[in-house]
Amino acid sequence: MTTATKTNEKVYKDVVPGAKVRVSLKIKDTNKKGEEKERIQVFEGMVISRKHGSEIGSTITVRKMSGNIGVEKIIPLRSPVVAGIEVIAKYRVRQAVLGHLRNPKFKKKLKEIKGDQPKPKKKAAKTAAPKAKAEPKKAETPSSTEEKPTATK
Repeated sequence: MTTATKTNEKVYKDVVPGAKVRVSLKIKDTNKKGEEKERIQVFEGMVISRKHGSEIGSTITVRKMSGNIGVEKIIPLRSPVVAGIEVIAKYRVRQAVLGHLRNPKFKKKLKEIKGDQPKPKKKAAKTAAPKAKAEPKKAETPSSTEEKPTATK
């Protein structure tokens, strides 16, 4: 049974399909003299799929539009090449693999999830009897049935 190395124990549970992420990748460049320099390149896009859960070989597919051309990268999550993954936004999706996002008209229909707030519960229908309307108050005047003092001659 194999286990992950201590340096790459990151599981990235927030990285799910429908999340907009910024991935930092370590890249080694060589110049004309043969010297190697390491730099960090940022790739920002939408997670289309996540495969193999939290295993050692787990990967995500990230898609972005560069100019007018779609670019996809398959990124291994536990690779030493990955410097870090930052979740920028989450969108509400219903599928595990978002292949339909390759068509540009569907991307406009995604709804962003604001924070990690739970959805509000629907209120139960009111079953109590409606309150009776209050009758308007009448000004107090002596009624005709009351006895009035009469003068006698």
